[in-house]
Amino acid sequence: MRDMRLSVFIKACLEPLPRAALVDTAYNSAMRQARQRAWREAKRTTLAYGCACDLALWFDHRPIKGLEALHEHLGGNEKRANLVNERRRLTALQILTPAPDKGAVKWKRFAAKDRYLPISHEQIEAAIAADEAWLAAHPTTKEPRRPRRKKERAD
Repeated sequence: MRDMRLSVFIKACLEPLPRAALVDTAYNSAMRQARQRAWREAKRTTLAYGCACDLALWFDHRPIKGLEALHEHLGGNEKRANLVNERRRLTALQILTPAPDKGAVKWKRFAAKDRYLPISHEQIEAAIAADEAWLAAHPTTKEPRRPRRKKERAD
């Protein structure tokens, strides 16, 4: 009897575990948080230059009352062109920054539509493919999410 229980136990130990049991969600979550910090810094810099470009457009014709000091730094076509080039360079760097989630990958696809970015389309696609592969390999839940059911409208 004891030998039979031991053989059943050993057989159960040798059976492979289901994939969901092998996912370390705490580790994957920590890895995504590390990526989130780098992504947040790149995003912050890109947004700052985007705001500066928008301000430069507002200052195109004349200074805004109370903001004359900014007009000196942002006014003029050459200064605006430099801001736009720097924003595109920073956007390219953000695209090459590892994405922490699917929302960041979606942003990369949208940002890649700018045809004047200083990186090639192949580099962008390679970065997005690497992000998608990494995100698929590092899930934060053990079970895949179920697709949402679409509600039927009563017309």
